[in-house]
Amino acid sequence: MSTEVNQLHINADAEALQKIISNLLINAFKFAKSFVEIKISLPDLKDDPQKTVSVSVSDDGVGIPQAELQHVFTPFFKVSSPEHKIKNIGGTGIGLSLAKALAEKHEGELNVESKPGTQTVFMLTIPYEQRPGSAIQEPDVELVDDTVRPGILIVEDDLNMLDFIVTNFKGEGYHTFSAANGAEALKILEVQPVELVLSDVMMPEMDGMTLCKKIKNSIDFSHIPVILLTAKGNSDAELQGIESGADAYVVKPFKWKHITALVKNLLETRSRLKEKFNQQPLADIATITTNTHDKKFIETITSIVEERIDDYRLSVEELSKEMAMSRSTLHKKVKAVTGHVPNEFIRLIRLRMAAKLLISGEYNISEVGYKTGFNSPSYFTRCFIQQFKLTPSEFLEKHQNGDLGKVDELLVNDSINKKK
Repeated sequence: MSTEVNQLHINADAEALQKIISNLLINAFKFAKSFVEIKISLPDLKDDPQKTVSVSVSDDGVGIPQAELQHVFTPFFKVSSPEHKIKNIGGTGIGLSLAKALAEKHEGELNVESKPGTQTVFMLTIPYEQRPGSAIQEPDVELVDDTVRPGILIVEDDLNMLDFIVTNFKGEGYHTFSAANGAEALKILEVQPVELVLSDVMMPEMDGMTLCKKIKNSIDFSHIPVILLTAKGNSDAELQGIESGADAYVVKPFKWKHITALVKNLLETRSRLKEKFNQQPLADIATITTNTHDKKFIETITSIVEERIDDYRLSVEELSKEMAMSRSTLHKKVKAVTGHVPNEFIRLIRLRMAAKLLISGEYNISEVGYKTGFNSPSYFTRCFIQQFKLTPSEFLEKHQNGDLGKVDELLVNDSINKKK
């Protein structure tokens, strides 16, 4: 390793930089013959008015054919040379595309030069001074821009079966991702918007049971439903699948209609839970979650916001620190569980508390708005209508007439008493 820099404070996200450098080093060590070199340098300020720092990672490995250099940052691309195929077994082709996306989010660049059979050099260049008026935050990297069709990850080591399932799901209108084992699947989950996982059980490197346990025990992925496929039709195997946290367990051979019905039901169930929670001010917090990890996650966020319910300055940055999560991880998790980005969910918690305060009858509408962090009665009313399709006074009238259904008054009062 060589460096021209003793110490440099870079206005960048540490976690994102770690991901970039880790990906470059993993690739270098994978293909190097005898050495990997890291070099940190500062270009001449005369030629570099933006003030950037460069980190290069080079190796003396097999190199990349010139015709394929332009594609190395494309998601899921793999170099086709025999040497790469041998050394890149199990690779997904995601790491470099993620690294480039993260570099560009920091207003930097990630480039590559290579001489086949001699050397490959990846060069990361990022500004070390923030531009006036800009703000560096960890980006939400979505390598697939597909917000309409649900994303399904199929994990299957039998290529014929994998092709069959992927083709049929695409025909059903879903967006698909594929992996040959659980280890590959976890890498895809880190960077792609997956809403459901369909996985075989028997696979090399990481089987479906292990994958399911890792998904259900991870705060990042625990909200994702998992369907396991297996050739084992005995009750012990099925029990093991359910104990791993799987939402459904299907024995091969299966009818395709059975699979599509399961997938549709799981996705629609989660959609209905979000809708109920978002439109019913007094719905229990547990309504929106399907497991203890997500329930605790939402309860913790709700508790943090309710403790500062009258503080309109509470920000997503402060919430992410309180949750000990990066901003992008918090964004993805809250969006996946609730259907809202964090700012919207904070506002929803305020509005739910406002509904409870209205029912208590202790405050008028303007007072309730101020007590729940809205800086004007008109803004509070506008947000309340947008969320619940009723004005605060209409909501109170319907509740008093019993039109909102049965309400657990004790729960409402307990929530209010905690804020007094």
